[in-house]
Amino acid sequence: MFFVRRTSVLLSFLGALALLPAAAVQAATFVNPGFETGTFSGWQTIGNTSIASSSVGSGPPEGTSQALLSTAGTTPALANPLEFFLGLPAFSLNSLGNGSVVEGSAIQQTFTATAGELLSLQWNFLSDDVGAASNNDFAFISINGLSTLANTATASFFSSATAFDFETGFQTFSFVIPTTGTYTLGLGVVDVGDRFIASALLVDNIRFTAAAVPEPATVLGIAGFGSLIAGSWRKRRPQKTN
Repeated sequence: MFFVRRTSVLLSFLGALALLPAAAVQAATFVNPGFETGTFSGWQTIGNTSIASSSVGSGPPEGTSQALLSTAGTTPALANPLEFFLGLPAFSLNSLGNGSVVEGSAIQQTFTATAGELLSLQWNFLSDDVGAASNNDFAFISINGLSTLANTATASFFSSATAFDFETGFQTFSFVIPTTGTYTLGLGVVDVGDRFIASALLVDNIRFTAAAVPEPATVLGIAGFGSLIAGSWRKRRPQKTN
């Protein structure tokens, strides 16, 4: 009876262990990731933001809607409010080294995700300010840190069919969730140096790929280890005496 009870407990434990990784992998809780509602539901916005279709002349790369963020018509000296909106320290955008930000627009959403999930999105930077060294407009992303997506001084552009002269075309940004928890994704575009020549950012196709589960060989290895333990218990079981 001792051996039967111990073996039963071991097998129950191994069964639960084998099921644990699959149960732990959960999709991120993200609302309206492709803007297909035709609104910014689930998002917070600041500045000049709108939902655009293919009629703008570029995209969307997925579905029928995409987010359009523009510096045109935004409030002068919007840099610090923009950083406050994103929960960033004052002058964080200037610290990226693209120049002194004077205005801009942004969107953000807070979500929960599981360690190992891959966040990806597509973006397209548009501008009329290409080649102006002192007016280095740029697009940026904020998630677990702040970084430049593209700027007018160094990005590769081609002629655009949009209302802007140039665009980078859609490119992909990817980020692996380091630890399970809550994150805030922020995306924005800003004017540098002047408020007279505009730039914009198209965003679409935000998605999450689930964290990888252990290979079947790993689970089989655990089961095999359990068999060895069970065999060891069998050998150590007290022998019946006559």
